[in-house]
Amino acid sequence: MLIISNPKNAISIALNHGWYSSALSIDKYTTSETGPNPWATGSLYSDSGSKFRWNLPIPSAGPYQVYAWWTYHTNRSTTVPYRVRHASGTSTVVVNQRNSALAGQWISLGKYELAASGSYVEVSSENGQASADAIKLVPAESGAEGSEVVVDNRSAATARSGSWYVSTGKNPWSSDSVYNNGLGKFRWTPTLTKSGSYEVYAWWTYHSNRSTNVPYSVRHAAGTATVSVNQRDSSKAGRWVLLGSFKLDPSTAYVEVFSENGQASADAVRFVPMF
Repeated sequence: MLIISNPKNAISIALNHGWYSSALSIDKYTTSETGPNPWATGSLYSDSGSKFRWNLPIPSAGPYQVYAWWTYHTNRSTTVPYRVRHASGTSTVVVNQRNSALAGQWISLGKYELAASGSYVEVSSENGQASADAIKLVPAESGAEGSEVVVDNRSAATARSGSWYVSTGKNPWSSDSVYNNGLGKFRWTPTLTKSGSYEVYAWWTYHSNRSTNVPYSVRHAAGTATVSVNQRDSSKAGRWVLLGSFKLDPSTAYVEVFSENGQASADAVRFVPMF
């Protein structure tokens, strides 16, 4: 199935597993009978060692936001790799398909320069059961409305209270991350161009001293939401972790992290528009 719409005068493309003239199943995937909320009529899954590829019909080369949709099951892997083939090579994004809060919706895999031919997205069950459902592409011209925003800990658009120290934690988003051992607060304030729904992600680094209960506070259009994460879990560090989807007002939006429950890392926050 191929769907093309025209939001914001830009083409949006969505491909599900059933559009076989574009999607190439490299190995055997089975219909997921019980996975709720597939993008179209159903999804597929594989238990181990298989790949599923969507070959992308790019209208023209350029920057695109790439999204994935999968269905939930208790047997899904917590470390499912998606590989995006783009103009500069291949990037791998690992997602937790066992987290029911992430399933049945579009989840951003990032922004990439895609070539007019040879671009694809591939999901693998090499780490355990993986769902293959749908991929969406949205043009994302640099600086255009609808582009994602990332605020790093070194940005001028941050503020902090307490003493935050440069961390030795591996795989920071950019140059480094910082940490505080208790009663500290770190704020990221994005420059957004439009009110609307955004996926909000956080990136932190791992250390054995990190708290297992680090609260992030997201200021959204209707108030404030708190999301607690386990920063001592090394599998969640050094990558984008979804805090949730929120309606944001550009005049009030921000994200804060607190060390009230023990050592907390502050690195980067990412805002991905869903419009």
